[in-house]
Amino acid sequence: MTPTEVNQAFTDGKMIEGSETWEDLKTLNPKLAQDALNLRKVNGNKTNIFTYVNSPDGTPVKVNKLEQNFADQYNEDHSDIVALLKSVYDTPTYAEMQAQINTPEVISAQDKASAIETEMNSLQTAMDSVDKDVDKEML
Repeated sequence: MTPTEVNQAFTDGKMIEGSETWEDLKTLNPKLAQDALNLRKVNGNKTNIFTYVNSPDGTPVKVNKLEQNFADQYNEDHSDIVALLKSVYDTPTYAEMQAQINTPEVISAQDKASAIETEMNSLQTAMDSVDKDVDKEML
């Protein structure tokens, strides 16, 4: 790696001062580490841990690049384990789960429950009104 590449890793949030990777780099190649630090000081670079990306609907979403880099690195290093876990624990996507849950029977039951709830609320309102009238008469 060159000092420029190390500096870019800092800027992208792929390397952080104090991390194990940084400490290893300082131990294995102290000159490269010092050159990278000097380059960061000269350029005034800061680590961009949080960035904003657009979701599919166009709204900006805050992304933690440290978490994303860790997850990407883990998936890259342990892709065999990830593939095994996915095959053993075949988890459906959110859309698949919604399709399994929202069957016509469930939607019908939800509509019926909503109608009953609306009726109960109107009855409760009427009872409250009668109760208020009784309280007025008793005083």
